[in-house]
Parts: sequence; structure tokens; C-alpha cells
Amino acid sequence: MSLAETILFFLAKQLYRSELGHSEEMKDALQSKEAYANFRGQQSQVVLAAATSCGIRLKDKVVVDFGCFDGAITSCYAEAGAAHVYGIDIDKEAVAKAQKNYTSDRLTFVESDV
Repeated sequence: MSLAETILFFLAKQLYRSELGHSEEMKDALQSKEAYANFRGQQSQVVLAAATSCGIRLKDKVVVDFGCFDGAITSCYAEAGAAHVYGIDIDKEAVAKAQKNYTSDRLTFVESDV
């Protein structure tokens, strides 16, 4: 990796770990559990609709969700028929929450710094 790529990666990683990396909609949704549940549902539908419009079928596929946070949207891929879904995030606490909340045999959550 070049020096420029290394610096860009470092800056992106720092931005992701801060609230600067979150959209206003996400910040608003994090104000209550109900608002977050609604936001999560909307986002999962947006992602699944985009995949469908691009001809991507999740049924029986292995899916990797980079930046899975607490696994809320990751679990939707399994519900959509994915054979197995790997959720990967740099936030140790978020991964622990995902592991606690979503225990399907078709879901694996991993903490990774890359």
C-alpha cells in the first residue's frame, strides 16, 4: 500500500469511529429504539431493493456485510434467503451486541480492524 493509500485508510478509519461518519438520518434515528427500528427497516429495504434492481439475488448466497455495526441489517440478508452472512465491523462493542442479539446459525459476526 502506498503512503497516500495508508494515510487515506487511516483517516477513513478515524472518521468511521466518530459521529462524523454518521448521516443526519442515522443520528436522528439513534434518539429512540422505535426511531432506530424504523430507520433500520427502511435501510434494509433500500439495500435489498438495490440488490434486486441490479439482478443480485441473495438466496443461497454467502454475503459479507462490511461495517455491520450491531447486525440489524446483516440479519435482513439472512431473512432474505442468504445461505450465510458474515458481519464485520471495527467496533468491538457493536460486534458483541450483534452476537448477543442475532444468534442464527447462518450469521457470523467478527471484529476486524481492516
